[in-house]
Amino acid sequence: MASPGVIVSFLYPATQKFDMNYYLTSHMPLVEKQFTPHGLQKWTVVKPEPDNLYVAQCILYFKDQKGFEEALGGAANILSDVPNYTDVQPVHFAGGVVGGN
Repeated sequence: MASPGVIVSFLYPATQKFDMNYYLTSHMPLVEKQFTPHGLQKWTVVKPEPDNLYVAQCILYFKDQKGFEEALGGAANILSDVPNYTDVQPVHFAGGVVGGN
């Protein structure tokens, strides 16, 4: 896999409603299917330690900024799936990779 050019992180604030099983088995396959043609290289889901401010983190690795922007342009069905696994909106941020090993 080539090094990603853009990494996007979604942090889900701690809440009583977060269905990790649905997230992993339904939502993330939807994300993968829709975003892979736009340069999604891989994704990672992290479950933070208990008593954290967040219940989950998702990290998306895109080949480049253009693909990331194209993917977001057609993300309405992904966004409409959010209420199926949680009652909160994630905090998200994206950035270009400037270093790593």
